[in-house]
Amino acid sequence: MRCKSFIFVSILSLAITATAGAVDVFGNGERGSNSNLGGYNYNSNNAWAVPFTPGTSTPEERDLAGAWVLVGGNNEIEVTFDFAIYDDAGTNQGPTGSSLASGSLVMPAGSLVGWRFVTFISPVTLTANANYYVSLEESTGLGGFIWAAPLSMAYSDLGSGSDYSITSGGIQNIWKRVGTTWSDAAFSVDTAGFGFQLTTVPEPSNYALAGIAAITMGYLARRRKSA
Repeated sequence: MRCKSFIFVSILSLAITATAGAVDVFGNGERGSNSNLGGYNYNSNNAWAVPFTPGTSTPEERDLAGAWVLVGGNNEIEVTFDFAIYDDAGTNQGPTGSSLASGSLVMPAGSLVGWRFVTFISPVTLTANANYYVSLEESTGLGGFIWAAPLSMAYSDLGSGSDYSITSGGIQNIWKRVGTTWSDAAFSVDTAGFGFQLTTVPEPSNYALAGIAAITMGYLARRRKSA
């Protein structure tokens, strides 16, 4: 019996370890802290956009499920913000076309600045060495909210083997949309390190291992109860 328990525990350990497949591949700031350098207020139908490239990162790291965003709400009303990924019309020539992926999150009135996760409606697979933008906007509420810059503003490669980076380095400019028109906001990423971290899609095998973990935990719980 002790041998069987050891096998189950071993499987459980492997399953739990392997389910950590959704990893942050790119972004800035330590999510363990909400410390920030302030941020930029938004009005309805306005958006900011940051240029980036996935570089030569692995195919798995270019398959994105969502993003962590360092945001704060309005003190008086509930607001909804949208996070999206757009193609770059050229190297830092502004977002173009419809968003490739997007997701929304509602923030209750009075929400403090903190890291919040946005799940894309549908995952997106990026192309190696292509240029993209991440953008944030308020879709409802008309009250504005904050996209903050974390204390550790340098963008970093967070995933093993990832080659994500700001397009052509931190000197590239942020873009801003007013209404439907995008324009160069005339300040660079290295002076306004908006907080975001992109997250990959878990590998299918991890879902199966997660199931094994759940079954194993249930089995061990029943054995302890009957013992």
